[in-house]
Amino acid sequence: MGRWHAIAAVAPVFVVTRVAIFFAATSATDSQVYYQYGVAARVSSVGTLFREYDAEYPQLAVLFSAGVGLVADVLPAGAERVIAARPSFPADTGTARFQVALGLVLGAIDLGVLLLIAHLGRKLQPNDPRTQTWRLGLYVAGTAALGPILYDRLDLVVGAVALVSVIALVSSRPIVAYALLTAGVGFKLVPAVLLPLFVVAAAVQRAGRFWPAFAREIVIALVVFALWPGLSILFGGGDRAFVYMKYHAERGVELGSVYAAPLLAQDASVGYAFGGYVVRGAAADRVAKVAQILTIVGVGLSFLVAARALRRCGSADRVSVVVAGCVLTWLVFILTGKVGSPQYLLWVAPLVPLLPLRTRAERVRAVGFVGAGLLATLTYPYLWPAVHGAPVPNQPETWAGPTPLGFVLLLARWGAIVVLTGWLALRLWKFDHRAPFTDVPRTKCGGHP
Repeated sequence: MGRWHAIAAVAPVFVVTRVAIFFAATSATDSQVYYQYGVAARVSSVGTLFREYDAEYPQLAVLFSAGVGLVADVLPAGAERVIAARPSFPADTGTARFQVALGLVLGAIDLGVLLLIAHLGRKLQPNDPRTQTWRLGLYVAGTAALGPILYDRLDLVVGAVALVSVIALVSSRPIVAYALLTAGVGFKLVPAVLLPLFVVAAAVQRAGRFWPAFAREIVIALVVFALWPGLSILFGGGDRAFVYMKYHAERGVELGSVYAAPLLAQDASVGYAFGGYVVRGAAADRVAKVAQILTIVGVGLSFLVAARALRRCGSADRVSVVVAGCVLTWLVFILTGKVGSPQYLLWVAPLVPLLPLRTRAERVRAVGFVGAGLLATLTYPYLWPAVHGAPVPNQPETWAGPTPLGFVLLLARWGAIVVLTGWLALRLWKFDHRAPFTDVPRTKCGGHP
């Protein structure tokens, strides 16, 4: 049973948690929006949708929603009743069937990610089923911690794209990796921040001097990446192909962001705009602008830290260093951004299990990601009323702000992410090619035995 030992060990927990999430625990909110986009795209076209409506998602996300709609069409009559136990079962049959189909599609992606982690885990520790099981357990537990949103949001797809891109990159297929990341950008913009890191990793893998290889990889990556705006304009709405960028640029500081608690401790209130709860006040407007600068600076610094480690690592460490760089970059993006939604942790969920697990301390810190997911889920949806507070009388769509419990949840959630981000940054900064970054056995020359 050696090859399947790790999968067999986590399979019961995976099945039980996924059944509970699919049938009863999913808090369906965003899926209702996806359903509307999918219907609009199928009735006319993606290009027409973008020309006539201020969409908030890129074209591939809309196409994905339309594809889920096709799956919903072939479900048997009455299939929508299987999710009747969910806390927000919709009255509209079409929406309910779409939610069933979305859960099935995301469930298939979820299973695929588990199998890919198992595959990479066997390569990283071919003779260590215990660590392989740890990796799969981290994925199952981390995603289960985010259970209410796991099968309601598209963010798991983003994490899956990153995982497959990493596999292509470390398999010496950088063009495939660039293409996958570019497709991910057409789905949700955030994979774009990983592209510079992939360019460095690809250049390091090439024989010869680094800087000529780096310049060559930049050109190749830009050519591939240029397909995204070109195809978006041609088939996705012409001059309105990127209208969703305006939507995200105009969003304020959301209640789930790291900035919310400090702002609400002052003279600020909670309102509702752009489909979410936002912090209102003059200070919040200024912070929203500053946050964009902080995000650029933070992501840039995380890239430099990860690139430094990549240039110092050997082939035995490359998978873990690339993964650590991706996780660090995305955590910094999440931490400094003005939105900070809980589902963003689904981006890193497929990558965290591939971080170094050589020591007990590394395993404890990796489990910290599960804790961050649990705190995010407590924040939303379970204790969300404590976070936005009581309604303000005579002021529509206005809330007083967090209760003491709400403040504790926000501070604990972001405190955990700050600690994990800092640990990962320090781990990469102190990387020493003479000491193993992973627990892969080595020869005296530093390579695989």
